[in-house]
Amino acid sequence: MYNTSSCHSVFGYAPLVLIVCVKGNNDATASVIWQRRIHFATTAYSPKEVSVNSTINYPYNLRHLIKILNNVIPSKIYPTLTIEPGETKIIIECSLLYKHFTDPYYFTDGRLTSSVSPREAFGFYLLSNLPHMEEAYFQSVIIFTPKVGLFSETPPK
Repeated sequence: MYNTSSCHSVFGYAPLVLIVCVKGNNDATASVIWQRRIHFATTAYSPKEVSVNSTINYPYNLRHLIKILNNVIPSKIYPTLTIEPGETKIIIECSLLYKHFTDPYYFTDGRLTSSVSPREAFGFYLLSNLPHMEEAYFQSVIIFTPKVGLFSETPPK
């Protein structure tokens, strides 16, 4: 599901992953310590390449269920997030990015993704509407507390 050149994909869509490290504050709030957005949409053209962004700005933050916030109640970062003061949690969100409504993206056969409905691209012909945020489809989120020493508060490079 990687792109073969800039904005060209065999399926018209590409994987999108967001990894977020959150720490509980002493005042019952939480803060995102670091985040990484991993994708294949524009600059990775083989299975061994991947793009990693350390900053998520508009409009990219609109695609994610996880919100990059500091000093807020945990549920503002993600609705089911609960965290104790001093506790660290990792949140991972996976989805498929299908740019049907904006920028020109293409299938490798030259068709514009805007000319193919998401339900046709994903092969869900019996569904009238696929749930999504912006251009992210099939979003799935997992939250876990890592064992001590497995994750660092220092952002990965």
